[in-house]
Amino acid sequence: MALQRSRGDRRSGIANDVLSYEKQHRLGRQKDIVDILVAERNCTPEEALEQAVGMVNGWMADFEQAEKESCAQLAPFMLISCSATPRTPGA
Repeated sequence: MALQRSRGDRRSGIANDVLSYEKQHRLGRQKDIVDILVAERNCTPEEALEQAVGMVNGWMADFEQAEKESCAQLAPFMLISCSATPRTPGA
């Protein structure tokens, strides 16, 4: 459980780095996932940001798939359908 929590904390930190990238760099603050990828992969900041976005999108796709699978397994025990209310970003 602790490993899952630390992995989740890292992932949320990386997602935060992606979302705050422009603001942080405009303010002169650095040392986020983009800077790490630039250094480790010898790429441009734009390429690193694209890679970080791809990482976050991949994790979200994995999460959504796991959610669907969990709902399918739990459906016989639920009073409402998991898919009864589709989610929309920002809602």
